[in-house]
Amino acid sequence: MFKLMRLYLSLIFSLVSFFGTSNSIDSLKQCINQTNSQLKKVALNAELAYSFYTLGHLDSALHYSFIAGKLAKTNGDKYPYSEPRVFIYRALYYFQNQNFEAATAETDKLFKHISDFSSRDKRYLYETYSMFLIREQKPKEAIHVLHKALNICKKEGLELGTLYIKIGAVFYNISNYKKARYYYNLALTYSDVSQIVVKYNIITALLHEKKIDKAFELLGTIVSETDSITHNNYRLFNLLGNLHESMNNYDKAISTLLVTNEFIKQHTKDVFSLMDNNALLSKAYVSKYEKTKEPSLLDRAKDHIEIGLLDAINSEQLVSQLDFYSALTEVLIYQRDDKGSYAAFENYKTVRDSLYQLEINTIVEELDVKYETVEKQKEITSLLVKRTNKELVYQKARSRMILIISISILTSLILLFFYYNTKAKKKRLQQNLHIESLEKRELESLLRLKENEINKNIGLISEKSKLIQELKDASNKTNSNIDDIIQKFEQSYITDKEWGTIQIQFDSIYQGLIDRARNEVEKLTQNDVKLLILLKLKYSNATMSEILNISYEGVKKAKQRLSKKIDLELLYA
Repeated sequence: MFKLMRLYLSLIFSLVSFFGTSNSIDSLKQCINQTNSQLKKVALNAELAYSFYTLGHLDSALHYSFIAGKLAKTNGDKYPYSEPRVFIYRALYYFQNQNFEAATAETDKLFKHISDFSSRDKRYLYETYSMFLIREQKPKEAIHVLHKALNICKKEGLELGTLYIKIGAVFYNISNYKKARYYYNLALTYSDVSQIVVKYNIITALLHEKKIDKAFELLGTIVSETDSITHNNYRLFNLLGNLHESMNNYDKAISTLLVTNEFIKQHTKDVFSLMDNNALLSKAYVSKYEKTKEPSLLDRAKDHIEIGLLDAINSEQLVSQLDFYSALTEVLIYQRDDKGSYAAFENYKTVRDSLYQLEINTIVEELDVKYETVEKQKEITSLLVKRTNKELVYQKARSRMILIISISILTSLILLFFYYNTKAKKKRLQQNLHIESLEKRELESLLRLKENEINKNIGLISEKSKLIQELKDASNKTNSNIDDIIQKFEQSYITDKEWGTIQIQFDSIYQGLIDRARNEVEKLTQNDVKLLILLKLKYSNATMSEILNISYEGVKKAKQRLSKKIDLELLYA
């Protein structure tokens, strides 16, 4: 998102440089009205704030910076500083309006998010913060902060000229002119600065070091590099005349200042520059008069003083009026004009008193403004506190309601989970019981079927046993043919195959019972197995005697012998 914003801003910067600041403001406003993109609106409002800031319209700059910040915040950025320069402009606005606490607070907010800034925005922030440190008379800290900005620019390959000038200016302000000149000379190697302005700063540093010859030499090289006086270097010619005057080269000073004077009148028409130049000219004429005593020089000095005084009166510059009245009094004294000098001195006192009164009124107004500002801040603070308290109460109530709703929803979900889980378990249990019931019925049906088959086979055996007994009885009573009796006996005799079939059917119902009995008793006879089967099927002793073809007493004895071998209670379990 930030890359898109910066790309869009770069396009806007090119628009500004092409059409000019005043035209760009109208273009930016038109673009804001036409676009629906929140991202573009943030960038456009930020650039609009910068345009107003460069024009000196600080109120408008602050207004649009607030709009850009608000849009950035509502656009879902992770912090409301998506365009840091907006808030840097805001800090500068507070600083220039001498609201230093607000300016410092704004920079403190920015430093909390500095890790997310671009290198260029970090540089702007450090430069702004250095101004606050200079104002608090902390030059060392300011230089340290500017060096941080310098390191960032070196890493990113940004221009360093303006930073070197600012560091030099800090050293200049603490009267370390040698260091100041060192950084000014470094600035000369970069294209992002005005060479003439930097050299002008070097000259002023040399003058403070009382190295007039070097200052004059450097100024001469600057002047020789220009074909004529231009808008950019006429101040240097003014300085050149001042230097000539300080070195007692009055003729050169006067000629240079006269040329500068004419250029200002024809081209720049800067009243303040003209007043300054006329003051220097009058001083040069008076200094030359003191050396040559030529009366005409005083007349020329008086003419320039009167011109400068008239400009000062028209522009309501009391300090300049005071200087010109002082110079006029001096010239009239040299001319022995007592009446004129007295009148000039009276005017001097009048202006001085007005200046004192103005200063007093200014102080009173500043105090009134500060008092009103404090009262407004108190009122705003009170409103903010009330609003914050209301918001806190609302937030607490909202949080409490959200907590209650969340607990209710969670409890409902848990209860629903347990309800459906219990219902599902009950349903599964019913299904399992139904399946078990069906399986049990099926097993019971199968068991009955098997038992019926066994009983049927055993019934057949019982009938055969009866038949055998009848045959025996018949053989004892009659003298029938013995061969017929033997044939019938063989037909009715129970075979081992039939008992094997019965045993297989028995094992299919009572799985493993015979095998377990054989595991317990090593010498379990086939007759024991037959008796075991009949006992499990709960046949009576009489029936068993018929099936096994033994006497009733024989059955009892067989059961006694079997009970000694195995536990018969297991058969009824």
